[in-house]
Amino acid sequence: MAERTTRKRAAQRRADFIHEVGVANKEMLEALYWLRLVQDAELVVSGEVDALVREADELIAILTASIKTAKQCEVTSCGEARSWSAR
Repeated sequence: MAERTTRKRAAQRRADFIHEVGVANKEMLEALYWLRLVQDAELVVSGEVDALVREADELIAILTASIKTAKQCEVTSCGEARSWSAR
């Protein structure tokens, strides 16, 4: 019984993690949209925004990879249920 409860909690924490990282990813996509709009409109010196656009692209890639990995672990159990339930 305790093992089932632990697995259930781990699955819920993983689902919460996926949701929260997904929200962060959507926020970064919106920020990137606005940065590119500023960049295209040439509202500021291009070099100042270029670094922010690169950083946003990198963060989106990291967040997207995190979501994919968490979803993959959700399906395959990845053997990491212990680390998820320990948090």
